[in-house]
Amino acid sequence: MSLLTESQVAYIRRDLCKQGITNESLCDDLLDHICCLLENEEIEHVAFELKYREVVKRFSKKSVTEIQEETELLLTYPNFYTMKNVMIKSGIAAAILIVLGSILKIAHLPGAAAAFLLATLLFSFVFLPIFYFVESAKSTLRGTKWIIGLGAIFGVLFCISTCFKVMHWPGANLLWRIALCELIFLFLPVYFISNYKKVETRTTTLITSIMILMIGGMLFMLTNLKSSVRLDRAELSNFSILERISNQTFPKMDSLNDLAMKKQVAIEAIDQLKQIIVKNISQVEQRKLTEAECFEWYSKNYELVNSSCFDANNQPKKALTNIKTSLLELNKLIPNSFDISNRTFHEESVTWEHDLFHDLPLSTVLTTLNLLRLKVVQL
Repeated sequence: MSLLTESQVAYIRRDLCKQGITNESLCDDLLDHICCLLENEEIEHVAFELKYREVVKRFSKKSVTEIQEETELLLTYPNFYTMKNVMIKSGIAAAILIVLGSILKIAHLPGAAAAFLLATLLFSFVFLPIFYFVESAKSTLRGTKWIIGLGAIFGVLFCISTCFKVMHWPGANLLWRIALCELIFLFLPVYFISNYKKVETRTTTLITSIMILMIGGMLFMLTNLKSSVRLDRAELSNFSILERISNQTFPKMDSLNDLAMKKQVAIEAIDQLKQIIVKNISQVEQRKLTEAECFEWYSKNYELVNSSCFDANNQPKKALTNIKTSLLELNKLIPNSFDISNRTFHEESVTWEHDLFHDLPLSTVLTTLNLLRLKVVQL
């Protein structure tokens, strides 16, 4: 063990300051540690500088300024590493859930939707916000913080809109378009302006910006734009006509006519299911809606239809089974009036209820019910 000279200690202090260590307390601590390590090394006087460089490399991957940056982070954000660990664990959990959901979906097993939803929530509301906090805390440049923030916002909007789209919830298309607009008109300009002015990153920035623009354009190509107002009005008009005809041609009650009684039972069963669907949608809007208003505003909604017609195990509810029972009764009087048999798709048997009402949009289901009602009336 050999003691360092005062000139060697002074050299170490000057070099630490030269490398960017401005915190005096930290500089003293580093000086003390480095001196202790050097004194424990068997060094010759001529090999001092080489051995010093070798010892300094043990403190950090690139330079000793990393130590000061880490110290300042811990002083400014005491829970920095706790949040970083939460970020990593939430990211891993979200990745596992998205893979699990994909496997369950491929295998047609229950739980896929729950796994996708939980993965989206974890990634959007835990991982990305903490990622923004952790990365922006490391940077002192305002432009970099803006880039990280806008990127995190796009990630949240993108994930939430995708989840809404898969779950057939209203507002998915709006969120998707907002995400694309944020990417193209906010994130891309800020990223380009912040980095293009730097000569060393100019080429990389230009190439990355082109890639972002092309990817955003490709995503926009996949976007299903809203149909024209004329087409929307035509669909609503056709539905309103069908609804009016079907509702106004109610058969007269005749106690001596068995067919009329069975027709009335079938129509009442169809009307009951329509009322349940309209009631469920009215509860979402917190006001009473008409059938035409439900068709206009929730035409692409799947979830409310499924919950009205099927239970948690995808079995038909009583309102739907009542319709099938009443139609079977009509078939006894007038054979082959309604095809209630199971269908076969890709060598898989599908029941009548699942074929006409399961995983279908509201517009299709309401139209099917009105057509069934009209056919019953015309028997």
